[in-house]
Amino acid sequence: MQVPELPAGDSPQAQVPPAHAPARSGAVRLKSRAGRGSAAKQARGGATGRRKPGSGAHRTTRSSRGEKEGGVNPAFIARIAVGLIVVAIVSIMYFTGGTDWAAVFTRGVEAMQKGRHELAIEHFETVPEGHNLYSRAQENLVNARELMAAEVARRDSRKADNLWNIVEQMRRDYVERKGPSHPEYAPNCRYMLKRAQEFIDTFPADPRAEQVRGLFPYYSLVANLVDPPTEADLRAEVYMRTQTWNYKAALEPIVEYAERTGETEVAREITEEVREAARARWVWWIKKLTGDGSLDEGDENWRRISNSATKFLTNVEGLSGVSADAIALRDKADAALDAGG
Repeated sequence: MQVPELPAGDSPQAQVPPAHAPARSGAVRLKSRAGRGSAAKQARGGATGRRKPGSGAHRTTRSSRGEKEGGVNPAFIARIAVGLIVVAIVSIMYFTGGTDWAAVFTRGVEAMQKGRHELAIEHFETVPEGHNLYSRAQENLVNARELMAAEVARRDSRKADNLWNIVEQMRRDYVERKGPSHPEYAPNCRYMLKRAQEFIDTFPADPRAEQVRGLFPYYSLVANLVDPPTEADLRAEVYMRTQTWNYKAALEPIVEYAERTGETEVAREITEEVREAARARWVWWIKKLTGDGSLDEGDENWRRISNSATKFLTNVEGLSGVSADAIALRDKADAALDAGG
């Protein structure tokens, strides 16, 4: 599938005809002295001032002559045509807001070339029917939607593979390898089943879903998701989730535990442990940036600093008391990038 090229030579400018046709010559004439005298006589005779069709004082205009001869006045037709064109142009400008659709089309093409298919779709969808770029916009719209669908499919496939690997690693390394005699056997088994349920709910049509479903009856005597989690269950899950420094993901099971068991004090205790772990992670990351010179005066790698701070803030979202330093550093880096640093 080819990414479209920019339009060559297309112009969004319409050729607008003059808004007003020339006024008809001789439309208003001064009356002659004879005409004024005749009008005075008519006024004295009680006439209304309208000339009778056969009156000798009546002046025949070019229009009336043409009508008497059975022809159509070209100037009159031209004025009607111009008026209709002006009304059409004004209507289009009113309903489109005077949009430069060629520029919109071009932005759509540029978005496709950068792989931003969702943005490209938005641009192509707005090009109105009847515009000279409409057919090309529709063709590109089809291509953009196909590319978008393929991109979503690849992304979903990666997510499915990642979640499948988590379930398999938990089963192999933290359940089967440790065995029933290990104190973390049941808590780890429950976390494995929780991620297995996530796989089934997210990717029910995946060929591996049936195999994942089989884990529930197989380990039913060890753990289940119906009973409320124990403190050991909670600590096992929090530990596993924070192995990738995703402290935000660790907050959800803490909330679930407090709601289902009422053990709010234990929930607060574990939340504080997560907070301290997040702070320690930030200190470690600052040391790493300092060690490689990214924070040296004059040698700051602002892009890397901004990305690191932003990633940390994403991972601690919802966790109070750990974001202030990261926000300050991110804002400083972004300001330096905006200034061309």
